[in-house]
Amino acid sequence: MGYRPNIVKEYKVEYGNTLSGYNYGYDKLSEFFDKLGVEYYEDEGNTLHEVSSSDLIALEARIDELDLNEDEKDNLHDLIQTAKSCAYAKDHFVRIHWF
Repeated sequence: MGYRPNIVKEYKVEYGNTLSGYNYGYDKLSEFFDKLGVEYYEDEGNTLHEVSSSDLIALEARIDELDLNEDEKDNLHDLIQTAKSCAYAKDHFVRIHWF
């Protein structure tokens, strides 16, 4: 057993939709996740959010009951779809990169 560095042979990222309403709004997106009550991680460099896939999927049944504006509802729909359909996110987190 050990803990050894390994070279990444393939690393592929394909970006989906841009979340509306958060241009330069890193903190606003964190506030949105707080409002939803979902578990999330944010890095110190303001370049990454990771949101719990299971928490997002759990919101699907009651999305119309939440106090959200149209952009927030659209964003939540996109996040839920990613959580349900992307292999990397199915049992973990949906990743959001800022650039």
